[in-house]
Amino acid sequence: MEREAKTKKAQIHKQEYRKQLQKSESKKAMNKPGQRATTTKLFSFLLILYLCLVLACASSSHVGECLGEQQRQIFSSLPACQARPALVDLRPVFHNHSQVMQVIPDHVAVDRCGGSCYGPAHTCSPMMKSVTMVQVMLVLSKWPHGEHETLCTEVEVEVHDQCECGCRIQPDQCLPGLQYYHQPSCRCICSDSSARYSCLRRGSVWDPDSCQCKCPAHSWQHCSTGYMFDYVSTCSCVQISSTASKSVLAAIFIVMASIMVFVVGGFLMFRYKRGLFKEEPLLNKVGQEQSSAQRKRSIFMSQISRSEFDTMHMRAKLGTEELLTIFEFDKKRSSVQSQDTVEEDI
Repeated sequence: MEREAKTKKAQIHKQEYRKQLQKSESKKAMNKPGQRATTTKLFSFLLILYLCLVLACASSSHVGECLGEQQRQIFSSLPACQARPALVDLRPVFHNHSQVMQVIPDHVAVDRCGGSCYGPAHTCSPMMKSVTMVQVMLVLSKWPHGEHETLCTEVEVEVHDQCECGCRIQPDQCLPGLQYYHQPSCRCICSDSSARYSCLRRGSVWDPDSCQCKCPAHSWQHCSTGYMFDYVSTCSCVQISSTASKSVLAAIFIVMASIMVFVVGGFLMFRYKRGLFKEEPLLNKVGQEQSSAQRKRSIFMSQISRSEFDTMHMRAKLGTEELLTIFEFDKKRSSVQSQDTVEEDI
């Protein structure tokens, strides 16, 4: 009996111990997510604090009060407005010549104005200019592909001899009748100051570039079909027909008047044989027949002769060869070919 009682007590103790062990493990499992969240929040706070300190130190080290000595050093370090060597691209000079494949040299160093000016409205501009001639070599493309021809010519390049700090905006840039030029500030100022005053008084925006009163940006809106927003006078949506009626009538009147003038003028020229209907002399007709024959001849030219004819035109433009007509070109080319055949026979 005693053994059985002892065995039961031992089993009861084991069960109670297991229950306590399970409770403690469950409590630990519940506390772990909270600890992780707390650790994450603490780490994030420390990281943000570190970044704020770094940014504050960086801003305090780079931005500060500009003292008089520092200002003098900065102004003394500004590059002066003077002529200095600069590279000029020569390739745009031959952009209209499709046969030019390469320009040698493609850049040249000449003196050009550059440097800083004390006022923001001033810029470094040339007082005196000159022109220098630069010899270049042109590589031309020739049919068939793979064969090239070189020509030498000269290019005019502008050189700046003396420079000065002048106004960026010049008097000729002001709107005639609307603006006048103010030399001390290098600006174009609107002449009608009363219009500007009335524009600002009613809450609109004054445009100093066009000297017009415009609607403020907060009043802009999208308009439905058939309407457009009036940015100048009403600052609201208006019908397109009402705004365009006067201009459409004026355009129709101008078109009708132009048609009448053309019809009457054509009738008078036809009756009195003037202008387009004027009878040309016989020599002019012969010249026209020759020009039409030249056009027909240019259409049926081979690729080789066409390439040679274009090369001759290029040389004539550069001044290295005389400009020939198509008939003169054919005659010269046939004579050269006949000489070549004679030499081959010999």
